[in-house]
Amino acid sequence: MTDLHRAVTDFLCREAELLDDRRFAAWAELFTDDGYYWAPVDPAQAAPGDGLAHFQDDRALLRVRADRLEQQGVIPQTPPSRTNRIVGNVRILAEAPEIVVRSALHVVEYRVRRGELADDERLHAATVRHCLAKSPDGFRIRWKRVDLVNAGAALRVISIPL
Repeated sequence: MTDLHRAVTDFLCREAELLDDRRFAAWAELFTDDGYYWAPVDPAQAAPGDGLAHFQDDRALLRVRADRLEQQGVIPQTPPSRTNRIVGNVRILAEAPEIVVRSALHVVEYRVRRGELADDERLHAATVRHCLAKSPDGFRIRWKRVDLVNAGAALRVISIPL
């Protein structure tokens, strides 16, 4: 494992940890000012805006999403989900001018459903691509693409960042 691969893997694991710890504002700060985050419905989609997406957030919308998720009583997250992310199969696809990384992501999401007969447990599996820019503080996310394994299915609302 090269030093770059180790540093990138550490960054992706730190991102997952921020999300599992519900530190959404800190997660949003990982993105560059022109950064974006999206999950296309069609895996053949080349760029945001070329088709439908489960979510497509620029930096401003990421901040709004983070602020809402950190508030108490947000309807899709009441009570809040508990999550556990596993990042693996990290491969560096390009190193210049920016680092492009492919990884596998599994997210287990669990929510207690008050007043209902059963709790809710969901599994999200995806291939994720990050474009990382180097900064004095380490890496920043220029873009993050989440290709859900079941992207073409009729999905319930995904209220947590993946």
